Amino acid sequence: MMPNYVPQWYVWVIGILLPIVVQLLTQKDWARWKKSLVAFGVAVLAGLGAVWASGKFDVGNALATIGLIFTLSQLFYDQFFKNVFKK
Repeated sequence: MMPNYVPQWYVWVIGILLPIVVQLLTQKDWARWKKSLVAFGVAVLAGLGAVWASGKFDVGNALATIGLIFTLSQLFYDQFFKNVFKK
């Protein structure tokens, strides 16, 4: 039996928008580790929400989705939003 994963477009949309959410939740003067912890926590919540909303909730799917969302959000932050948020 093949695993039934969350639709990929969910993951991409969440990964792209997550840096904006994290930016709203953090402050500029926070230490980098605090911002990273908030980013990871938001990715966990978003991943669990995406898995639950898709009706495909299981541990393997949740871990894969959380990991992918966190990775995508960090990539989009580093490549695009980092320069946008500095201004």
